[in-house]
Amino acid sequence: MSFFYNNEMKHLYIKPRSVIFFSGEARFVWEHSIALRKIDRVEDDIFFRKRRVSMTFRKIRKNECECPYINYCDSQKKKLASVNPVSDFNINIADKTQIGIQSINI
Repeated sequence: MSFFYNNEMKHLYIKPRSVIFFSGEARFVWEHSIALRKIDRVEDDIFFRKRRVSMTFRKIRKNECECPYINYCDSQKKKLASVNPVSDFNINIADKTQIGIQSINI
């Protein structure tokens, strides 16, 4: 999986049969995608890709979101006109829990 923020790009290998939960900065600040390719190379190992299933679960809010990511949160766009831009986040993608990524192998 690839993560993008400003001009920075980070890659994360996700083992087969994993479940990933995004929250915090990983959910709102970093864009993410899974590149279309047949193999993944992680250090000296090569992994052949197989079928992948992706499911997204989201809550539907009745009220306005109160998360701290006002510049990135779609439900708070009307607040942007009256708020100063948030400075860049200091994110260490190597520590996945710091930016809100949890992975569970099933």
